[in-house]
Amino acid sequence: MRTSAPEDPNAPWIETLSWKPRVFLYHNFLSEEECDEIITLAETDVSRSLVVGDKGQSVESTARTSSGVFLVDTYMKRSPLLRVVEKRIAEWTNLPVENGEAFYLLRYDIGQEYKPHNDYFGKNPDGGPFKNEHGNRYATVLTYLRSPDEGGCTIFPHANLRVPAKKGDSVLFWDLQPSNEGDPSSLHGGEPVISGTKWAMTKWIRECKFWRYEDHLTEEEKIQLEEEEKDVRLKKLKSFSPNIITV
Repeated sequence: MRTSAPEDPNAPWIETLSWKPRVFLYHNFLSEEECDEIITLAETDVSRSLVVGDKGQSVESTARTSSGVFLVDTYMKRSPLLRVVEKRIAEWTNLPVENGEAFYLLRYDIGQEYKPHNDYFGKNPDGGPFKNEHGNRYATVLTYLRSPDEGGCTIFPHANLRVPAKKGDSVLFWDLQPSNEGDPSSLHGGEPVISGTKWAMTKWIRECKFWRYEDHLTEEEKIQLEEEEKDVRLKKLKSFSPNIITV
């Protein structure tokens, strides 16, 4: 059993929810203001979410009925908050920041869901093991930006675990086992929203370097972006030293 949470309801703290699969909950990872800022950044840009088809193509699916948008170069350059959040995730997971895919902003309206699935990629179409220059998806970080009034929990069926979509909280789970084989117990899904709207943001982290918005920036541009991030980091300095509570 875990010990009690910090007395301050807004204090950041990390809770171990499961060891099989490995699931951790970072309470108050983002402030309410930070959540609202991220939604405002791209809420008008979302469109029907897609999934990867049998042949690697992106297709619509009744298993995933949300709307979303990848927060690629333009958004990252415009938002020092996104850049800082990306670095917070790297510090929490101990995985290189450059291994992360672009953030994916998600909106779930009433009745929308994502049925149980695994985030790691299986065998290639020819039946051989998955191979890619970026490697497989090693871990997933799902951050809740707005709580629905009812429904919308993240479920892990193999652990009989339901995680409420609480604004500001972030869930980390590992898609691969320590052997780098896919972990079937990481099966997870998003329950249908019953009332209200759920907003979330996903960061998938690969085994190898994936995508970096700053790859094409000059040194002067990189320095400018770092300067923009300073105030954001200072406002959330306490989040780098959360209380850690395990089960």
